[in-house]
Amino acid sequence: MSDESVSPLDTRLFPDLAERGGLGPAWRDAARRAGADLDEISWPDGFFRLNSASIPVEGGRIDLETVRDQRLFFMHISVGSHPWLWGGSDDLEQLARAAAIWRDGSTIRAMIAAFPFLETSRFVQARENGQVAIWCEGGGYEVSTSWRGAVRPAATPAEAVRLAVEEMPS
Repeated sequence: MSDESVSPLDTRLFPDLAERGGLGPAWRDAARRAGADLDEISWPDGFFRLNSASIPVEGGRIDLETVRDQRLFFMHISVGSHPWLWGGSDDLEQLARAAAIWRDGSTIRAMIAAFPFLETSRFVQARENGQVAIWCEGGGYEVSTSWRGAVRPAATPAEAVRLAVEEMPS
């Protein structure tokens, strides 16, 4: 049995992260080089500080992680607990600019135009266009749209999302 510790970070692929003490400090340095102020970047203590970092944003968070077996960083932007944007890039400065622009109030459409590596869902695009909104009020879920009658009531949030997307006008 080897005495080598198992690391979540391949230092051959991410020598810059190993040198800076993890993804969070490396992302913060890349943000400064890109002219983006991301001093609010945080990262976990211990083992996973090497490959994960996050930024709190209004109503959600931006998470960044390394991808195993390749030089790639995966960004996940969520509002509440729902994913809104996601995608991967090997450029930390580009990811820092994307995080700063989202934090400062960008739209989904503008983010995808500026950062083609990002993806979203039809539901999120419809939500941004004002076509559908799901929220919890008094323990229930409701869909509010200009086409209210087209959407059946749902028993769970997941079902509400599925129904809203399936029944959304093309």
